[in-house]
Amino acid sequence: MIIILPFSAYEKGEGVFGLKTDVQAAILNHACDLMKAGEVLQTGKLYRGFLEGYSIQFIEADKDYYQNYVGYGGWYYGSWEFPLWQVVWPDKQQLFPCEHGFNPAWKFKQPLLDRNTDFKFYEERNLAVFTTKQAFEGEPILYVYHNMDGEWQFLTELGADTANTMVVALSQITKLDHTINEIYHLPYGWRAWRVDSHSDWQTEEYEIEEGKEE
Repeated sequence: MIIILPFSAYEKGEGVFGLKTDVQAAILNHACDLMKAGEVLQTGKLYRGFLEGYSIQFIEADKDYYQNYVGYGGWYYGSWEFPLWQVVWPDKQQLFPCEHGFNPAWKFKQPLLDRNTDFKFYEERNLAVFTTKQAFEGEPILYVYHNMDGEWQFLTELGADTANTMVVALSQITKLDHTINEIYHLPYGWRAWRVDSHSDWQTEEYEIEEGKEE
């Protein structure tokens, strides 16, 4: 079994989903100590003693997330046939991410890996993003930009004609091409590209030349 606290690519200067590194280590070490002592950990059960004043729980991650978070685990085991549990912690009102009333400011600091495999992005499904009409006419999306202001662009070619620009919900892009989910973690100020719809994505940080827009 592998137990993780998955991290957000958007976090800056913080630990896993806002938790400090020493707190992360303490949580994982406590879980190991319990298992060494013979306790069988369970999903969906509240556990105290991991965080001072708060309970945590474990959920079993969907295998569709394995390559996104535990690539070395797959390499070590030689397959993806192993259980992966995510540690989930609550907000200051003792509410977990799946519960009504959970702090909306923390919503995307702790995505739940047991659901939403069709839409892995941290943003809302209805986030307005830019694309071109060619993408909806069957041409593959080959260039993606995630600007420093959080704006997304999904293009079929470089130098796309602005007359063909469309504004659509981010969820429409993932429905159009499920492989777009592979770059859900693209940081601000980065871009991704590929040769065709069957190729792997390449990514890099980029700078927009002064006086020029992508």
